[in-house]
Amino acid sequence: MITMRTAYDTDFAQWTSEQSQLLRAGHFDQLDVEHIIEELDGLKNSERREILHRLQTMIEHMMKRDLFPTDDSLRGWNVTIRRSAREIADLLGTSPSFIQYLTAEATWTKAFRNAREIVMIEYTSKKPDDDAKRYFDAAMREIEAATD
Repeated sequence: MITMRTAYDTDFAQWTSEQSQLLRAGHFDQLDVEHIIEELDGLKNSERREILHRLQTMIEHMMKRDLFPTDDSLRGWNVTIRRSAREIADLLGTSPSFIQYLTAEATWTKAFRNAREIVMIEYTSKKPDDDAKRYFDAAMREIEAATD
């Protein structure tokens, strides 16, 4: 079986340009629908990964702040928490439906586990609190404050 290589396979920028021109011209029958669907699904998954990553970063720095409240790094941890909250708020601002993903227990539990693992590797002398819900609630307060 011979498969024809398209611009999608060889030059993604050219392919996106061609697809947008076809859409503008109303040539829907010529669209590469299979790849368009793949790309749209990929965008959604990319945004979800971004939310998870930002939430994990927030929780990680909240744990560090809790473990070492007088450390010289405190200001940096607070800045990172605020920046991550702002980035999540911005994502939710453009895609409000992602709040369902953010608030799903599986999402914040995964973010918590990943953050806790990193903190425990970085700081072997102390263990962070294991209350995932407490950190998630604190993160949600930060995100809410970032939307103001």
